[in-house]
Amino acid sequence: MEIFHSFQEITGFTGAVVALGTFDGVHRGHQMVMKTAIKRAAACGVKTMVVTFTAHPLSVLCPEKEPLRLATIGQKAEYIEAVGIDGLVLLPMSQTLLQESPEEFCQNLLTYIHPSAIVVGSNFTYGAKAAGNTETMKFFMSQYGIPVVALTLLERPGRTTPISSTVIRRLIQMGHMETAENLLGRPFALTGTIVPGDRRGRTIGFATANMLIPINMAIPPDGVYITE
Repeated sequence: MEIFHSFQEITGFTGAVVALGTFDGVHRGHQMVMKTAIKRAAACGVKTMVVTFTAHPLSVLCPEKEPLRLATIGQKAEYIEAVGIDGLVLLPMSQTLLQESPEEFCQNLLTYIHPSAIVVGSNFTYGAKAAGNTETMKFFMSQYGIPVVALTLLERPGRTTPISSTVIRRLIQMGHMETAENLLGRPFALTGTIVPGDRRGRTIGFATANMLIPINMAIPPDGVYITE
């Protein structure tokens, strides 16, 4: 999978089918959006590309209110690649991006990718003050013959509410790891740097590790967990 960090860097993806979203955690609902893009691209004989963001808008607008993250940027890229996407655009979250109008965002998609189709979740918003939505994107792209497919959000098993990053964060913080795994489509994983600890593993009969976890990550409560 090729990774780009701006629209201007993109090469070789003209006409790709684009999946758009914040995709925090790349849960089963996000994967459905991407797999729909893959299926459509295969039918057209073109590549697939995910356009997403490095962080939540609140990380810039009001950092103390930013939701806990379900994946680092590196994990996010790995999860997206595992779905089978050809290219990834990771747009850095910044004041410049947040001040961009919905029309400017759509124009960048058109100028640098000129997608053959766009796939989004029905709740996708974009542009300054989240003024853009699926309807404004459909209108803009219709002028260029580009279809925008807005998918109904994937419901939680046995529930009438959709799978969401908010629900998964809450499950992780409560320690309901099996349910979180079901909604993510894989076990929840933390990544970080191993640091020296109190060497208690030597006294309890099995190895332990102390991990320095990146800030603002969702973390399960204290407990005993099976890990690999």
